[in-house]
Amino acid sequence: SRNLLSTGQAVLLPRDYAVLKYIWDWKVVSASSIHNAVFKGAAFATCRVRLWHLENAGFLASIASKDRKKFLLTLTRKGFDCVLGTIVGLGEYGYRSEAVNHDILTMAFQHECLSILGEAAQVVITEQHLRRIKIDVLDDRIPRTSLHRPDGIILPQSSHGDGVIVEVELNPKSKADYELIRTYYRNFAPSFRVCWLFADASVERVVRKCVIEQSNPERHSTTTMTSFLKPLLAPYGRTTESLPGSNGGWARVILDGRRSESVSEGSRFIKDNDFTN
Repeated sequence: SRNLLSTGQAVLLPRDYAVLKYIWDWKVVSASSIHNAVFKGAAFATCRVRLWHLENAGFLASIASKDRKKFLLTLTRKGFDCVLGTIVGLGEYGYRSEAVNHDILTMAFQHECLSILGEAAQVVITEQHLRRIKIDVLDDRIPRTSLHRPDGIILPQSSHGDGVIVEVELNPKSKADYELIRTYYRNFAPSFRVCWLFADASVERVVRKCVIEQSNPERHSTTTMTSFLKPLLAPYGRTTESLPGSNGGWARVILDGRRSESVSEGSRFIKDNDFTN
């Protein structure tokens, strides 16, 4: 059963289902993050070979950067159908990423924000969950409104303590959109801490003026792409920089598409992206 392809038919192992569900949760992931999350204790080569089998059998597809030096993995329709029955309360059918750079950055940033609540005391809700799962099935501490859908939410494991909302803003929105977001934070999420990642200082200025300064500004923390990515994308072993409260290097693993290159050798590429470079 170790070989995924047996007599021409795919044989999925229990760990394969965990891989597929993990990818659905985050939309797009690097092989390195799958290794850390699902293949704990196993060599990276073991993870890489298994992912190659899953991709070769049509459960996964690769997304390549424009220079073909980085690769991410996403589900195919076949892969999604395998985990469809395990998703409780699915309200909107779907699995694809519509903005790969944004989604992989959100995953990295949300993992960095986990350290705010402590590594062993949080419930992680991704943008995929917020979009696809019926709101009445999700944790009842999540704001019950359709005014705005943040990029992620982190909740303390216990009922005590404030939650953290994650926002990744790479492009400015319309004035009308920001009015809705301001109302969301004023009226529906006033007790949450909000962590913002901005493309640059110009986007930050817009959001500060339209949202943050008018909705409990002391609850909002901000950083820009330059500040966030610099320590993460430096060559391994050549930097001592880290983000405040860095969550064990998770964000760096998530953005490390280089190690997954051999997973995708000879496979089909479904989209070009620059992966924030």
